[in-house]
Order: sequence, then structure tokens, then C-alpha cells
Amino acid sequence: AEAQLAEQEFKRVSDLLPKRAVSQSQYDEAKANFDAARARVNEAEAQLSKKIIRAPFDGRLGIRMVDRGEYIATGTPIVEINMLDPIYVDYTLSEKNLPDVQTGYPVVATVAAVRERDFKGTVAAINTSVNPETRTVRIRATLDNEEQLLRPGMFATVMTRQPEDNEVVTVPRTAVSYNTYGDFVFVIGKNDDDTQVVTRRTVVTGETRNNKVAILSGLEEGETIVSKGLLRLRAGQPVAIQEDAAQATEASE
Repeated sequence: AEAQLAEQEFKRVSDLLPKRAVSQSQYDEAKANFDAARARVNEAEAQLSKKIIRAPFDGRLGIRMVDRGEYIATGTPIVEINMLDPIYVDYTLSEKNLPDVQTGYPVVATVAAVRERDFKGTVAAINTSVNPETRTVRIRATLDNEEQLLRPGMFATVMTRQPEDNEVVTVPRTAVSYNTYGDFVFVIGKNDDDTQVVTRRTVVTGETRNNKVAILSGLEEGETIVSKGLLRLRAGQPVAIQEDAAQATEASE
């Protein structure tokens, strides 16, 4: 009420000032009274707003942690609230995979609670540092959760995909001999007298999936290699490929 009265008084003085019916000091006094009254109203509204507890985002409430009528101090937990759509998933990748992931890459996550569903999303953020103890980097992805089937705290299996498929040469894991001085495979070829012999070839290996090893360099598609029994071979040794149980396989994409 005081603010309304001060506003009306200020408007009257404002209308009379151009007509020189009031002095400049009367105008300044009316304006100061109106500003002070409006400030008191703002203060009262700020105090009133503190009586209502509001979350800074929309979400779903959990179990209430206080009772009605209970006095709560500053910082007392009242109720758990979580934003479920979209929802974040945090996971880690080895530091060697850091150059292969970027923000915006597609992500597919699965959870034990909903086995038949794949939840799709994108990489939202990549941590700027690598954990010195585990040598892993933290990744955060945003998943669509319109049906709100995902909940915070769930264990998820996450697959980060690249926008484009990379075609690489792969060989069976048993075909690679891992050595401190370099990994190698035995390649089957023919010498001058058309006899099949094995040659030791140094290769650079990549990821291993489903007992298949990616060969980044050192081997071309279509070459024939020995898939097992490497300990019994030596470079330049003559070999014969059996028709029934072949000891060699072709490198494939």
C-alpha cells in the first residue's frame, strides 16, 4: 500500500514539474520515496520466495527425507530429485583410445535392468586429463531416456562408435606371436623353385575383438598366414597346406 501511494504521488509530481507547479526538490523527494517503497516491496518478495523451496531444474522426486512441520537448517537434505531425460552416463576409456573418440560420436549403452533395449546417445564431454593410476580418461555421454527406464546409479555397458567404419586387415589371435622386440606372423609364400615356405613378417597390431586381431601395417589383404603352431616353425622352413585341416588362413577384412 505504501508503494502504491508513493507511486501515485510521484506521478502527480511528474505531471506538475513541466508546468513549474512544483519545485525540483519536491520532484526528487517524491522519486526517492517511490524508489524506497519499491525497494521495500522487493525485499518483502525476496523474503517470501525463501519460504518456497524450488529446484533449479525439472525432475522426478524420490523419498522425502524430512517430516512436515520439522525445522530444517541450511543445507539439510529434503528430498532427492533427478533429471531423467536426458540422462548422463559416465564411463572410462583407455588412454590409447583417446585419439579415436571425439565429442559428438554416437554411443550405445545397455543395462541389466532392460536387457532387450539399446539406449543411444552421443559423447557430450571428454575429460582434459588422464587418471595417472588407471591410465584411463573419463567420458560423459548424453542418452535419450523418454520412457525414463534408465535411473542414476545403474551399471551400464557402453560402446563408443566412430561415425564411419574403418576397414582393417584382421587375423586370428593365434596367428600372432607377441614379442618384446616386435610382434610377427608367419606368411606362406613360394620361393624360386615353387616350393611353399614360411617367412617371418613383423607387423603392427591394433585392437583385439572376438579372437581377431587388427593388423595396422606389415600385412596385406589376401596373403596366406599360419594360424597356429608357430612354435614349431622357423623362417624359410618348407610347409604344405593340408586340405582337410588347414594350418593357414587368408587375411580378411
